[in-house]
Amino acid sequence: MELDGRTTAGPSSRLVSVALVVGVVLMALVGGWWLVGPDALEPVANGVVLEASDDQLRLTSDVVSNRRTVELVSVRPVTPAPEGARVTIVACRWRDPLTAFATGSGAFDEHCSETREVAGFRLAPHKSRPVGDGTFVATREWEILMGVELGDQPAYVTEGFIVEYREGIRRGQQTTGTQVAVHRPGHEPAP
Repeated sequence: MELDGRTTAGPSSRLVSVALVVGVVLMALVGGWWLVGPDALEPVANGVVLEASDDQLRLTSDVVSNRRTVELVSVRPVTPAPEGARVTIVACRWRDPLTAFATGSGAFDEHCSETREVAGFRLAPHKSRPVGDGTFVATREWEILMGVELGDQPAYVTEGFIVEYREGIRRGQQTTGTQVAVHRPGHEPAP
Protein backbone atom coordinates (compact mmCIF):
# COMPACT_ATOMS: atom_id res chain seq x y z
CA MET A 1 0.00 0.00 0.00
CA GLU A 2 1.31 3.48 -0.84
CA LEU A 3 0.30 6.78 0.80
CA ASP A 4 1.83 10.07 -0.39
CA GLY A 5 4.77 8.24 -1.95
CA ARG A 6 5.50 6.17 1.23
CA THR A 7 5.11 2.41 1.38
CA THR A 8 3.31 1.02 4.42
CA ALA A 9 2.82 -2.54 5.50
CA GLY A 10 -0.61 -4.02 5.03
CA PRO A 11 -2.46 -5.98 7.72
CA SER A 12 -1.13 -9.35 6.49
CA SER A 13 2.53 -8.32 6.72
CA ARG A 14 1.99 -6.97 10.26
CA LEU A 15 0.40 -10.29 11.21
CA VAL A 16 3.41 -12.17 9.81
CA SER A 17 5.79 -9.91 11.77
CA VAL A 18 3.88 -10.46 15.02
CA ALA A 19 3.82 -14.23 14.43
CA LEU A 20 7.59 -14.23 13.82
CA VAL A 21 8.26 -12.29 17.03
CA VAL A 22 6.01 -14.64 19.05
CA GLY A 23 7.72 -17.68 17.49
CA VAL A 24 11.21 -16.36 18.31
CA VAL A 25 10.19 -15.59 21.92
CA LEU A 26 8.70 -19.09 22.37
CA MET A 27 11.81 -20.74 20.92
CA ALA A 28 14.02 -18.68 23.27
CA LEU A 29 11.91 -19.70 26.27
CA VAL A 30 11.91 -23.40 25.36
CA GLY A 31 15.64 -23.31 24.55
CA GLY A 32 16.40 -21.56 27.84
CA TRP A 33 14.39 -24.11 29.80
CA TRP A 34 16.15 -26.97 27.99
CA LEU A 35 19.55 -25.50 28.89
CA VAL A 36 18.80 -25.29 32.61
CA GLY A 37 15.86 -27.67 33.08
CA PRO A 38 16.82 -30.06 35.89
CA ASP A 39 16.18 -33.67 34.91
CA ALA A 40 19.48 -35.56 35.07
CA LEU A 41 19.10 -36.70 38.69
CA GLU A 42 16.68 -39.07 40.38
CA PRO A 43 14.27 -37.61 42.96
CA VAL A 44 14.76 -37.82 46.73
CA ALA A 45 14.90 -41.39 48.06
CA ASN A 46 14.00 -42.95 51.42
CA GLY A 47 15.68 -41.96 54.65
CA VAL A 48 18.65 -43.38 56.52
CA VAL A 49 19.16 -43.20 60.31
CA LEU A 50 22.64 -43.79 61.77
CA GLU A 51 23.48 -44.00 65.46
CA ALA A 52 26.78 -42.49 66.55
CA SER A 53 27.76 -43.71 70.00
CA ASP A 54 31.34 -42.47 69.58
CA ASP A 55 33.16 -39.87 67.50
CA GLN A 56 33.65 -42.22 64.56
CA LEU A 57 32.78 -40.90 61.11
CA ARG A 58 29.36 -42.11 59.89
CA LEU A 59 29.07 -42.59 56.12
CA THR A 60 26.25 -42.81 53.60
CA SER A 61 26.41 -43.29 49.84
CA ASP A 62 22.82 -42.37 48.95
CA VAL A 63 23.79 -38.82 48.02
CA VAL A 64 23.51 -38.51 44.20
CA SER A 65 21.55 -40.81 41.91
CA ASN A 66 21.92 -39.72 38.30
CA ARG A 67 20.26 -40.92 35.10
CA ARG A 68 23.08 -39.78 32.82
CA THR A 69 26.75 -38.83 33.19
CA VAL A 70 27.04 -35.37 34.72
CA GLU A 71 29.91 -33.10 35.75
CA LEU A 72 29.33 -32.04 39.34
CA VAL A 73 29.73 -28.36 40.18
CA SER A 74 28.82 -28.69 43.86
CA VAL A 75 27.05 -31.03 46.28
CA ARG A 76 25.88 -29.75 49.65
CA PRO A 77 23.34 -30.91 52.20
CA VAL A 78 20.01 -29.07 52.26
CA THR A 79 20.62 -28.46 55.98
CA PRO A 80 24.07 -27.06 56.78
CA ALA A 81 26.01 -28.75 59.58
CA PRO A 82 25.42 -27.17 63.00
CA GLU A 83 28.25 -25.53 64.92
CA GLY A 84 30.65 -28.21 66.16
CA ALA A 85 29.59 -30.89 63.66
CA ARG A 86 31.33 -31.56 60.35
CA VAL A 87 29.89 -32.80 57.04
CA THR A 88 32.31 -33.90 54.31
CA ILE A 89 31.22 -34.89 50.80
CA VAL A 90 33.70 -36.59 48.45
CA ALA A 91 33.85 -38.66 45.28
CA CYS A 92 34.94 -42.16 46.35
CA ARG A 93 36.40 -44.90 44.16
CA TRP A 94 35.21 -48.05 45.90
CA ARG A 95 37.85 -50.60 46.82
CA ASP A 96 35.32 -53.17 45.54
CA PRO A 97 32.11 -51.86 43.89
CA LEU A 98 30.33 -55.16 44.62
CA THR A 99 30.79 -54.63 48.38
CA ALA A 100 29.64 -51.00 48.29
CA PHE A 101 27.27 -49.96 51.07
CA ALA A 102 24.47 -47.50 51.65
CA THR A 103 25.61 -46.73 55.22
CA GLY A 104 28.71 -47.48 57.24
CA SER A 105 31.36 -46.07 59.51
CA GLY A 106 35.10 -45.59 59.57
CA ALA A 107 37.46 -43.37 57.62
CA PHE A 108 36.95 -42.74 53.91
CA ASP A 109 40.20 -44.56 53.06
CA GLU A 110 38.88 -47.76 54.65
CA HIS A 111 36.25 -47.97 51.88
CA CYS A 112 37.73 -45.85 49.08
CA SER A 113 40.90 -46.62 47.16
CA GLU A 114 40.88 -42.95 46.09
CA THR A 115 38.89 -39.82 46.97
CA ARG A 116 38.44 -36.62 44.99
CA GLU A 117 36.72 -33.27 45.41
CA VAL A 118 33.22 -33.30 43.95
CA ALA A 119 33.65 -30.01 42.05
CA GLY A 120 34.54 -30.90 38.46
CA PHE A 121 34.04 -34.64 39.00
CA ARG A 122 32.27 -36.54 36.17
CA LEU A 123 29.84 -39.03 37.72
CA ALA A 124 28.52 -41.89 35.57
CA PRO A 125 25.18 -43.57 36.34
CA HIS A 126 24.93 -47.00 37.97
CA LYS A 127 25.43 -50.09 35.79
CA SER A 128 23.85 -53.48 36.24
CA ARG A 129 26.52 -56.09 36.97
CA PRO A 130 26.16 -59.85 37.46
CA VAL A 131 26.94 -61.13 40.95
CA GLY A 132 26.38 -64.83 40.31
CA ASP A 133 23.41 -67.19 40.31
CA GLY A 134 21.69 -65.05 37.65
CA THR A 135 21.23 -61.98 39.85
CA PHE A 136 22.40 -58.48 39.05
CA VAL A 137 23.22 -55.50 41.22
CA ALA A 138 23.36 -51.80 40.24
CA THR A 139 26.86 -50.57 41.07
CA ARG A 140 29.41 -48.05 39.91
CA GLU A 141 33.12 -47.71 40.42
CA TRP A 142 32.79 -44.17 41.83
CA GLU A 143 30.17 -42.96 44.30
CA ILE A 144 29.49 -39.72 46.14
CA LEU A 145 29.87 -40.29 49.89
CA MET A 146 28.88 -38.06 52.78
CA GLY A 147 30.65 -38.37 56.11
CA VAL A 148 29.22 -36.86 59.32
CA GLU A 149 31.13 -36.21 62.53
CA LEU A 150 28.76 -34.96 65.22
CA GLY A 151 31.41 -33.38 67.42
CA ASP A 152 29.52 -32.07 70.46
CA GLN A 153 26.11 -32.10 68.70
CA PRO A 154 23.43 -34.65 69.74
CA ALA A 155 22.05 -35.07 66.20
CA TYR A 156 22.16 -33.87 62.59
CA VAL A 157 19.42 -34.29 59.96
CA THR A 158 19.34 -33.21 56.32
CA GLU A 159 16.47 -33.64 53.85
CA GLY A 160 18.66 -34.52 50.88
CA PHE A 161 21.32 -32.68 48.91
CA ILE A 162 21.43 -29.72 46.57
CA VAL A 163 23.41 -30.79 43.52
CA GLU A 164 24.60 -28.35 40.88
CA TYR A 165 25.83 -30.00 37.69
CA ARG A 166 26.70 -29.59 34.02
CA GLU A 167 25.67 -31.95 31.27
CA GLY A 168 27.31 -30.83 28.03
CA ILE A 169 26.12 -27.24 27.49
CA ARG A 170 23.27 -27.71 29.94
CA ARG A 171 23.40 -26.64 33.60
CA GLY A 172 21.08 -27.81 36.31
CA GLN A 173 20.43 -27.72 40.04
CA GLN A 174 18.29 -30.31 41.78
CA THR A 175 17.54 -31.48 45.27
CA THR A 176 18.13 -35.23 45.38
CA GLY A 177 19.53 -37.99 47.54
CA THR A 178 18.13 -39.34 50.74
CA GLN A 179 17.17 -37.95 54.13
CA VAL A 180 20.09 -38.63 56.46
CA ALA A 181 19.83 -38.53 60.26
CA VAL A 182 22.87 -39.13 62.48
CA HIS A 183 22.28 -39.09 66.24
CA ARG A 184 23.70 -40.00 69.62
CA PRO A 185 21.88 -42.65 71.70
CA GLY A 186 18.78 -41.13 73.28
CA HIS A 187 18.59 -38.35 70.68
CA GLU A 188 16.66 -40.15 67.93
CA PRO A 189 15.13 -37.72 65.42
CA ALA A 190 11.35 -37.53 65.19
CA PRO A 191 9.92 -39.48 62.22
